[in-house]
Order: sequence, then C-alpha cells, then structure tokens
Amino acid sequence: MCTRHRYWIGPPDAGQPATPLGPELAGIVQAQRRHLRLLRRHGPAAAYDAVLTGFLLCGHLWADGPGDWDGPWQRWTRRAEILIPPGAESSQFSAARIFAAAYPEAVGLAGLIASPAWRRLAAGDPAQQRRFTAAIGQRLGRPGYQPAGTGDAIAHWMKYDSWRPPSRPHTTFPQTRRYGHGPDGPATTSRQTLQRHERSTLWFRLYRRGGRVILHHGHIRPVLIRDWSRPMDGIAATIWASRTTLPPGPDDRLNLATS
Repeated sequence: MCTRHRYWIGPPDAGQPATPLGPELAGIVQAQRRHLRLLRRHGPAAAYDAVLTGFLLCGHLWADGPGDWDGPWQRWTRRAEILIPPGAESSQFSAARIFAAAYPEAVGLAGLIASPAWRRLAAGDPAQQRRFTAAIGQRLGRPGYQPAGTGDAIAHWMKYDSWRPPSRPHTTFPQTRRYGHGPDGPATTSRQTLQRHERSTLWFRLYRRGGRVILHHGHIRPVLIRDWSRPMDGIAATIWASRTTLPPGPDDRLNLATS
C-alpha cells in the first residue's frame, strides 16, 4: 500500500481502483511498515515467500471458520465490513480488499516464516516445533495453539516447506505487461476475470468469509503450487493438499478434482 496517501493497492484485481483507508484501518498501514522492515531484514526473496505464505495460512483459517476458539476472524470480519459493507457487495467487493482485511495477520505470521532461526525450529525436533507453534499461537491470539491433526495448513508448511528455500515468483516484472505502456496502452480486464470476480462476489455476499477468495486468487500461486509440490488435478485438490500432512492417493485426487 501507499503509506503516504493511505491507499491500498493490493494484488491485481478486476479493474477496481486503489482503495482509500480511513483511520479505522490504521492497522493495515502499520502492517505495511512492518512489511518493509521485514524486507530490509531478510531480503526480497524471503519476504516475498513469507508474506504470501502468511496470506495462504490466513486464507485457510478464514475459509475454515473459527471452530471452537477465538482468533483473528473477528478482526477480518470487522475490516471486511468497513471495506465491503454488508449489502454493498455488488459495487464494493474486490479481491484486493479481502487481501487488505487479512494483511496485518499475514505480515505478523510472515515475521516468523521469513526468519531462518524460526524456520529451523519449525523443521526441528518436537521440542523445537512446540516453541514454533507457541509463537504462532501468540501471533494468532491463541496461546497454546497446536496444529489440528492432519488437516492444518500450518502443520503442512512445517512438514513440507519450512526446511526448503523460499519459493520464487512464477513470473517476474519484465515478463508481465506494464500498465499504461506499450503500443496497445492499458491492459483490459478479460471476460474470464470478470466472471471469476462475479462468482467471488456472490460467494462473499452469502458467507462473508474471504478465505476462499484468497485461496483461489492467482497472487498466492507461488506458495500454493511450489516447485516441489505434488501435481494435483484441479484447484480444489491443490488447495486441499496445501493444508494436509497426508499425501493423497490417486483416488483422492480424482474425487477432489470433481468435487
């Protein structure tokens, strides 16, 4: 975001302009400053991977719902009500605003994910992993947090990703079209993007949960589909695989691809 003018720019969206942030959303501005400190401390590769992973984890948590414990859902709900007021989804909804609602917590988790020391604990022995999950619990507002069996995105990251190098972007800036430059001028929003936007708008109007929007957005693909990820049949199976510690069999992949 632009901290000087307090505009959320966010990931690419379906043609919507940047979003002005009022004083009630100061936490998003503060998160941007923490994000910049994270970048200076750990470098662009680690910061890129960590913030996107933070969004991935927040997306799973928001999509799954609060369960039996309080957590950041209340904050996401409050921010979403400011950014996308109930009843105004048809005109105010955007995926970028959903990312804004989860941004402070994503950056909070990224502080652990980017740190080599914390990553070693996450991939370490049971005592070290307990230290890591305790720190995660503090960031989530749940002291004593423990991964939930075989269906926990944080446990998945600890087991499969924490000991590997940061994931890289699928494309870099020179490979993408620069907005407002070139012989064709500004890029237009494709019909496929608009249809995806309409589906996301309807889903959010019905459930007021943004996790599904985050998980299905191309912005997090580098950490949803990593270089070492097992190939899956379809986005539903891919999202499911990013939150389980059990490798699926062929039948599971087929069933999830058609669900």
